Amino acid sequence: MKENDAYKAHIDGFKKLRQEYSRLAPVIQSALEGICANLELHPIVGVRVKTLESFAEKIRRPGKSYHDPLAEVTDFCGGRIIVHTLDDVDALDRFIRGRFSIDFSNSEDKAEKLRYGEFGYLSRHFIVQLDDRWLPFITNEKDKAEFARLAVRNAEGRSFVLELQLRTLAQHVWADIYHELGYKNEFKLADRWNRDFARVSALLELADKEFGRVKREIESIGTDYGAYMDAAGIADMLERQKSLFELLPDNPDIARKLLKLYVSSGAWTQAAEFYRGNAALFSANSAALRDAGLAVSRFPLRTPSASSPGTRRKEFGGGRLSSRIPSHWPAPTETPATSVNPAPA
Repeated sequence: MKENDAYKAHIDGFKKLRQEYSRLAPVIQSALEGICANLELHPIVGVRVKTLESFAEKIRRPGKSYHDPLAEVTDFCGGRIIVHTLDDVDALDRFIRGRFSIDFSNSEDKAEKLRYGEFGYLSRHFIVQLDDRWLPFITNEKDKAEFARLAVRNAEGRSFVLELQLRTLAQHVWADIYHELGYKNEFKLADRWNRDFARVSALLELADKEFGRVKREIESIGTDYGAYMDAAGIADMLERQKSLFELLPDNPDIARKLLKLYVSSGAWTQAAEFYRGNAALFSANSAALRDAGLAVSRFPLRTPSASSPGTRRKEFGGGRLSSRIPSHWPAPTETPATSVNPAPA
């Protein structure tokens, strides 16, 4: 086959493939947003499908050599999750590794490519297979059926993958500006400009570490009203929150706040009883489940016949005081998901 004929065949094949990715993109975005919500993150989530122009340029870009680009290119569909802190990135990293099929040979943490004296682009890239592991995170039944159809095609040898990027807001600011001013230029940047970009990257890396430290310090007292309110203030807020909960008994945020107030006032018995009486409500709110674990950790043994601390921990989420995963989601694998190399299209 002549070079131009092969190029045209690749373009025609991409057009068909792009239609299917375009149908999946909003489903993927909804699933990613749901995952972030239950991890209690405040993200910016975006999913895009590669344009025809971008694909056509990429497979003929100088320095690139593709034998079968429809099988070799891994960024037909790109997802990006931008979060506040490095701790948030770590939480997402663990979740993705534990629950999805990942092509580790094409995934990378950009920080690992920088030497100790270098500063630049920082982001974590995963090539994630779009298979039946996603189904528990898709709420719409029609969308589930479409995903299941594609999972079968994966099993038959056709691979659908997502290039998923995880980064902080600070990392995104640098990457977005550099992409616009540095990466897209037709000419090579002068060394002084590259040094400017490196200096800004260093400052933003320090900002990320400081934001993380401040957030951890604030959260360390945020779970206990007693750290910044006196007994009278806690008692007053407790009564107001009780009244509010009577009006809105299905609101998990109000329940979580009320549980915190019981804990902060030292009302251990009331905290335990309140949790047991509203366990279903707490199971739908992972932060409330964590606070229930905090109540258990402070619940004193009052009688020899009382159940053991281990038993109480099981009552409050299986002993995982920081559990953030809804009960209907699958548990993570014991080891990272098997590396999956995309199959030819």
